[in-house]
Amino acid sequence: MLPYVAFYLFLVFAASLKVSRGVNLLFLGVFGIALLLFMGTRYWVGCDYFGYLMRFDRIDYSGDISAYALMEEPGFHLLNFLVHSLDLEYVWLIFFSSLIIVVCMIRFSLLYPRSLMVLALFFPVLVVQLGMSGLRQAIAVSFLMLSLVYFCKGSKLGTAVVILLATTFHQSAAMFLPIAFLAGRDVSAKKLLIIFLLASPLVALLLGDRLSVYQDRYIDQIYGEVSSGGALIRFILLLIPCAMFFWKQSQMKERYPDLFPMMNLFMLITIALIPVAVMSSIALHRIIYYVMPVSILVFLYASPMVFSRRFVRVAIYAPAIIYGVYMLSWFSTSRHANICYVPYQSELMISGPGYRSNF
Repeated sequence: MLPYVAFYLFLVFAASLKVSRGVNLLFLGVFGIALLLFMGTRYWVGCDYFGYLMRFDRIDYSGDISAYALMEEPGFHLLNFLVHSLDLEYVWLIFFSSLIIVVCMIRFSLLYPRSLMVLALFFPVLVVQLGMSGLRQAIAVSFLMLSLVYFCKGSKLGTAVVILLATTFHQSAAMFLPIAFLAGRDVSAKKLLIIFLLASPLVALLLGDRLSVYQDRYIDQIYGEVSSGGALIRFILLLIPCAMFFWKQSQMKERYPDLFPMMNLFMLITIALIPVAVMSSIALHRIIYYVMPVSILVFLYASPMVFSRRFVRVAIYAPAIIYGVYMLSWFSTSRHANICYVPYQSELMISGPGYRSNF
């Protein structure tokens, strides 16, 4: 647990320093590289490690590139193909995947002046729980972040193209394709509902056979009733900034007009997730990761508005404290956390003939 807590505290400490924009960008680059090495060189860490190692070793990637471009979720297959064609080891698949994730995260974090604080709040859930244990969806979520940069610029085409790219790594990202039609427009619950209804046939087409898989797994639960208590706790992390946003909605719109449509959109989506939380916490578990980046951004922007000027420092650190307490609680109480993440090991620390000795 200590390496994770230490990394988080270093991020929060660096983010809390009052520095110029140039130094902030320097910090962002340095910690971005550190984060890439932390994620990208992990060795037998994360619940996805063995599964993706099996795919990497057992799927034949010696064929023509066109064969993999036509497979389901081709982006990840093409990434595997690239690593194999360069005659590289499995760790490079994790490294290149982490590189995509970190670059997209950094670009999204620039939507907030203290960009490093965004990266810090990403660490407990989006980096550790998703990026180090759900590689394909982590890449998809990261591309969604990148698409939201285009969304804030009012670019429908840019938003749509990047979301489509996200679906090549995890088809569940297709459910967010309708938001591209809302880029550059005021967002309301009515518009959101109409757009999603009109675009639902396209989303169903993109999901293909996955649609029936998701229905069987998350709605009908034909494989047995499964729940995720952790998802409900993470949903509370989304509801806190959501409540702040709607409390200070008029001020948020006045101060941050360029970001407000995106914030409003995702806070409406957060409210729409309440029935999902009641029906299937497992489905909620998947969707939360897509909503959390904007939720964190809202948390950072709205917190100073909720607290009075006398408590401005509390406002700045409140999000970091809440996410820090969540991470500590998770590592202290979750069997899953201790099985998959402890101890932390890196390829940078492993050498000699013992490589893959656990395989």
